[in-house]
Amino acid sequence: MIPSILVYDIGTTSVKSALFDFKGKLLISESAPYPTSYPVSGWAQQNADDYWHAVIAGTRKLQNSSVWENCTIEALSLTGHMNGTLCVDEEGKPVHPQLIHSDTRSISQVAYITSLVSQKEIYRASGNRMDEFLSLPKLLWIRDEAPDAFSRCRFVINSKDYIRSRLTGRIGTTDFTDASLTGAFSMERRGWNQELIETVGLSADIFPEIYPSFHVDGYITSEAATLLNLKEGIPVATGAGDAACATRGAMVTDERETYISLGSSSWMSMLRTSVEHDDAMRMQHFYDLDAVHINVCGTTQAAGTATDWSRTVFSPDSKIDEWENKLADIPIGNRLVTLPYLQGERTPHWDAHARGTMMGLSFSTTKEEMAKSWYEAVAFALYSIYETYRELGMNASKLTVVGGGAQSSFWLQMISDVFKMDVHRHPFYLHAASYGASLAGMVACGAFSTIEEALSSADAEGERIQMREKEHETYMTYYSLYGRMYEALKPLYRELNTL
Repeated sequence: MIPSILVYDIGTTSVKSALFDFKGKLLISESAPYPTSYPVSGWAQQNADDYWHAVIAGTRKLQNSSVWENCTIEALSLTGHMNGTLCVDEEGKPVHPQLIHSDTRSISQVAYITSLVSQKEIYRASGNRMDEFLSLPKLLWIRDEAPDAFSRCRFVINSKDYIRSRLTGRIGTTDFTDASLTGAFSMERRGWNQELIETVGLSADIFPEIYPSFHVDGYITSEAATLLNLKEGIPVATGAGDAACATRGAMVTDERETYISLGSSSWMSMLRTSVEHDDAMRMQHFYDLDAVHINVCGTTQAAGTATDWSRTVFSPDSKIDEWENKLADIPIGNRLVTLPYLQGERTPHWDAHARGTMMGLSFSTTKEEMAKSWYEAVAFALYSIYETYRELGMNASKLTVVGGGAQSSFWLQMISDVFKMDVHRHPFYLHAASYGASLAGMVACGAFSTIEEALSSADAEGERIQMREKEHETYMTYYSLYGRMYEALKPLYRELNTL
């Protein structure tokens, strides 16, 4: 029998259920989808019970495989989307839909918080500016706009914490990675920022206990074991947020490496041992799985969602591979510049009012040219994050790409050219976050003593895509317009949102 870790990855569109052996090999995986609701512009919410149903469905799919029969589950681990706000009652039941990472309805709550405590004070304590994407202002929105739900809220947690509570029966716990990206956490104190929490009128008791990602938070109950057809008593690791898991899953081990997670949203991250000082407060900071290192992270809000949207608009019946083959034939430099801010933007602008914009349209513009400009826009948004790193003195010698977008050779070549860096496609790019979570599970069950030791056991090689210098020069001409275009439109975006 193969000792293995069962991982549940609660994503933006589905739960991925996967088995990994102790050498990092992905043995089998399945996906079970669920919807996201967008009832009002800027809102994005999900039914947390859909996560649990997807966990059950995904587990049963795994068990239909012959691979499953040859594995013994040593531990479970979890990962999931971060920045969310899920309120649960005394029994751990959701009292309101989860406001997920891309939800920006809490603009007035951010203004309220920053009227009481300055952004610089908040950033100094947490390593993050207060923003609509974070959990704390979303929680205040629920307090202000859904008071009945808030009155029944015992704990505010994230997606993976809810699934872990369904597995173990323990509620009110989380890990350092998710806690440190809520806006209510103090990096200085490695715990909840009680002064800020009380200043905005909340009780610190609503926030969960914090543990390292590799902590054994509980064991599978008989009820959960019956539903999932698993053995009762299997240890369950606390797990970690998807961005933190993806860092280790991308095999980042030192300060000279970075990676891009190219999914619905997209981010870049590098590891440090402390918060990077930045007067402009552009980067996010959150803990690594080891609860010692810190991720210095930049995020562009609409990545895969932006390119998928463009394909739906311009060629709804096309298959993605055929469509991207057409786009690859279009020469660079078609006099189109696009800003991909369909859901506002995070790094480096932190502007919830920003929206998608195209410049340069003419009667001769084709739908393929318009669609390609959306891919370029995301590549430029990511490059603006890397420029911020370099301004902070953080330079990378290696760039790895993970996430669903990594299956697109067309897009990876574009990113390589824009960055003027070779790109390494991760060997199991669709499951980097899951692999990172499995590392926490390996430590939790005692197979390894540290995350680094577990990572050193992996045996995996990815594909390398070489950058093209001439194409980089052309892209930089357009990138200059891209940056100036946002600055010119910034006041107009705010005015538009007041109409």
